[in-house]
Amino acid sequence: VVEPTPVTPVITQNGNTLTATGSLGFQWYLNDEPISPQTGNSIVITESGEYGVVNSNPHCDSEMATGFFEFVGLDELSKKSSLIISPNPMNESAILKIAGIDAAEIRIIDATGRIIICEKLYSNTYSLKRQYLESGVYTVNVCETKTGKTASERLMVE
Repeated sequence: VVEPTPVTPVITQNGNTLTATGSLGFQWYLNDEPISPQTGNSIVITESGEYGVVNSNPHCDSEMATGFFEFVGLDELSKKSSLIISPNPMNESAILKIAGIDAAEIRIIDATGRIIICEKLYSNTYSLKRQYLESGVYTVNVCETKTGKTASERLMVE
């Protein structure tokens, strides 16, 4: 059985999410390096760069679709609100304090854009345990539920 070459995907950006057209397996790239294990049709980016994606079937790959995609700046929470991570860098645990909000969603994203933790917050303090985090740099995003305003900080895990 001869399968046709998969169609080259088209990449679209919505906020910090890139989505590729197609229905087969995908391999994403950042600056010509594979982003592992990103094989779904969408990824969340944490930095600007040259992103690419290949659509694959078991026998061959499409041509790579590429483009420069920019990490979208965040609407910062008001000056009365802030995100504080302590300690940073962290070893076993850290406390995240989010002042001036009632409810929010927190996302911790690794360097490949993979969401490691996504939880709803109903208080202004979050206790982060290392159990899900390997050594490295993460982005902590907090989105206020009522207004949609966000804050972002880098977190270093030793």
